[in-house]
Amino acid sequence: WLGRVVENFLDDEVKLVYADWLSDQSDKRGDFLRQYATALNTMNADEFPDATGLPEPWLDLIGFRIASGLAKAGRGELKELLFRLARPALRFKRSDRKDKSIPIGGSKIGGQPDLPADMPWPQGQQCAAIYNDDTQGVTAPACFIAQINLAEIADTFAASVMPDQGVLSVFCYQDLEEDNPDQIGVGAFLLPAPDQLTRRQSPQELVYGNKEMPAKLLEFEQTLDLPNGYDGPWS
Repeated sequence: WLGRVVENFLDDEVKLVYADWLSDQSDKRGDFLRQYATALNTMNADEFPDATGLPEPWLDLIGFRIASGLAKAGRGELKELLFRLARPALRFKRSDRKDKSIPIGGSKIGGQPDLPADMPWPQGQQCAAIYNDDTQGVTAPACFIAQINLAEIADTFAASVMPDQGVLSVFCYQDLEEDNPDQIGVGAFLLPAPDQLTRRQSPQELVYGNKEMPAKLLEFEQTLDLPNGYDGPWS
């Protein structure tokens, strides 16, 4: 039922059916959801129910935080627009852990990458999602940024369009060594499952601007996001 709400935030009938199902499970969120659905019709801030004690990811996924925020700001006329554009997303949460204590293939930011034994270390020229100047021809090793174990997010709404196995590994290259910070690009690599990976060190010294970062474990929380960009509706 929550998935059906996420598919169409403007369908209040689905919210009411979901509310009935919750009440059948003796879940107090059923009454809350009914009050919320009623408040969506008026966008009167005083009619929105008290969300104290309810799970924050759930409040995000039913659109409560967007709608109640608009109501408090007196901008209820934007509800339909934002509900049409809202999409499932994942919020990253970092926690300090030494790299050696994070399992091979585990989701993390920084530290050393987990790669297939026969995979060459990514170079700057493979970081082809360009921000400014092209990195074509750069053979210096790129910097490992982060990796996400796709199995850890397979049951989330945001990851429904992604493979449910494997590791997504992200590298970046920026030429600060030659004082050319505008030469910067990013590369993403879909790797096999963790049991086919090993933790690797760069075969060459990483140049200035691409050094190894301290490792932090990554955990995920479901939320909603709105599209953004320099030429988008939120600029």
